[in-house]
Amino acid sequence: MKNLFILLIATLSLSSCATMFSSSKYYATVEVEGHADAKVAISRYGKVEQGEKVRLKRHGKTQITVRKDGCETITKTYDNTMNWAIVANAPLTLFLGTAIDAATGAMFSPKTGNEVFKEKNKHFNYLIQDYNEACKTSVTASNN
Repeated sequence: MKNLFILLIATLSLSSCATMFSSSKYYATVEVEGHADAKVAISRYGKVEQGEKVRLKRHGKTQITVRKDGCETITKTYDNTMNWAIVANAPLTLFLGTAIDAATGAMFSPKTGNEVFKEKNKHFNYLIQDYNEACKTSVTASNN
């Protein structure tokens, strides 16, 4: 009975909820509204085609750079937020699971909002909506 109790405590303290349920990576797609021919690059990944599903690490901020001939190049930075698993980790795993999730980045998810939409648990869409402004600014500057 004592060995079973020790095994149960070890199992609970070595598991981490976010790592088990969210993983340390997520899938992402990027689209630039009204500019299907714009070139896209994602920090920590590289160049991607619009609509291409790529796998990104959850740890750290995500920067997306958009380029198109005749338009300004813009770089947007997207923050992450802690996901729900952190609530379960602390009391269940005696904070060891929280440390594991923090180290792997599994406790973070892209912060959804204006241009970031959650499609599924592990899939987020980035929709760059204001690139028209970068093109207008570039055209106005070249006409003066």
